[in-house]
Amino acid sequence: MKKQREQYAAIEFVALHPLDECVFQLRDARSAAIEPTFEREDARTYKFKIRKLRRDRYGRDFAMVTANVYLKGVSEGETAVVGSIRFAWSVILGTVVFGVVLVASLVMREWWLTLVVALVTLSYWAFVWWDRQSLIGLVKRRLGEEAGIKERS
Repeated sequence: MKKQREQYAAIEFVALHPLDECVFQLRDARSAAIEPTFEREDARTYKFKIRKLRRDRYGRDFAMVTANVYLKGVSEGETAVVGSIRFAWSVILGTVVFGVVLVASLVMREWWLTLVVALVTLSYWAFVWWDRQSLIGLVKRRLGEEAGIKERS
């Protein structure tokens, strides 16, 4: 039997608020750029899917990054908050395509093309990283650091 590696959670803390208040705080985070949806898994657990929206030139919304956040009531005044960040398939596919073009430009020794592709790839991932950090910051601001937080050990 294979030993599973430990999963890294980008969001993991105990909020010093009751479960109902935490649900309200995340549900109330809706804006033009943030789209939270949630479902109740059982009496003490909620699952949130929070998307950071961007708009393309045709006016359609899309998300490069999604946060999956679980809230579990630990006691009357504490809620465990655990979440992970997921990248859209388009981000993964775009990175692969940029990587193939980068390798091809290196093989062809087209240094100007290599530089352009490297800069485009870095700026693309800067947007992705920015969206990731803003989702993590949103959850921590709404439930954690400013609102009362106890780090999990």
